[in-house]
Amino acid sequence: MCARSPRSALTRYNSAERRAALAGGARYINVTPWFCAETCSAIVGQYDVYLLGDHVTLGYSLSIRGMLVESLGPSTAS
Repeated sequence: MCARSPRSALTRYNSAERRAALAGGARYINVTPWFCAETCSAIVGQYDVYLLGDHVTLGYSLSIRGMLVESLGPSTAS
C-alpha cells in the first residue's frame, strides 16, 4: 500500500468491505484517510505505520485510537 495512490485498488477494497459490513448489519468506518493522504506512506508524522508489511505498529495504533473512539460514537453498553 505504501507510496501508491489510495484511489486505485484500495478504493475497490474499501467498497467491498463497506458492502460486506452493511450486509452483515455492521457499521463501516473508512480508515483510509488515517493512513493515506495524496499517497499512502510508511511514515505518518513521527510514526512508522506498518510492521511486517501489513500490520499496524503499536505506536501508530495508539496514536489513532482517539479517532477510532470518536468514529465509533458513544457506547451503548451499560
